Amino acid sequence: MWGLNFAYPFSFAATTPHEFIITGDFNVHLDNHSDHATSQFLSLLSSFNLTQHENFPTHIHNHILDLVITSSDSSLAPSLSVTYCSPSDHFPNFTKLSVDRTPLPPPTFHSFRRLHSVDINTFLCDLQCSRLITNPPNLLGSLLIAYNTTLYFLLDKHAPVITIFSSRKSKSNPWFTSTLHAFKLLFVDLKTSENAPTLLSIGLCSNLFATNSLPQPYSNVQKAVLLQPSLFIF
Repeated sequence: MWGLNFAYPFSFAATTPHEFIITGDFNVHLDNHSDHATSQFLSLLSSFNLTQHENFPTHIHNHILDLVITSSDSSLAPSLSVTYCSPSDHFPNFTKLSVDRTPLPPPTFHSFRRLHSVDINTFLCDLQCSRLITNPPNLLGSLLIAYNTTLYFLLDKHAPVITIFSSRKSKSNPWFTSTLHAFKLLFVDLKTSENAPTLLSIGLCSNLFATNSLPQPYSNVQKAVLLQPSLFIF
């Protein structure tokens, strides 16, 4: 069961087409290679083509507990550092990533009408004075043409087409992927549920694997949540 708790999120991360980082306190002494749990954990990482990057103590008892994990093929190239000044029994860890900037979308032209600014009374007055009302054609074809041309003329008069050139300087929230959106929906749903699992302060579920009552479309997302560490997908 211990390995299964990690196997679910590891398998999800290993099959995602995006770059990702799994980080947090795993409570596994990775510095003790003779420990059975450590050997099992490292074997699990290897089976999912994952690499653990911490190589220095992250705890006051000189154990490596707080991990940074990526795909072995990742281009993020984590650069890790630690400071040994901490009010906690865990040391603050800092990770620098190599992340390419998301290319900006090309400039585009946008056309629109300010329909909300139309004066309805003036519009109706012009419509009542138009040929469509005062002298409508008798033939159906001519009446249809008059109808269309009258409305187009009145629209152009009261709400002319405005075209602007849009050049966005930065892409809004490029990190907020569809996967993270699914996580957000999951946690909002859980927080409002009467049978919601306990939520950790970092926003993950401490006993998510203990519940079997999650509705669709959250059943697949359920497999991607670790018990304590955090999963970030870019």
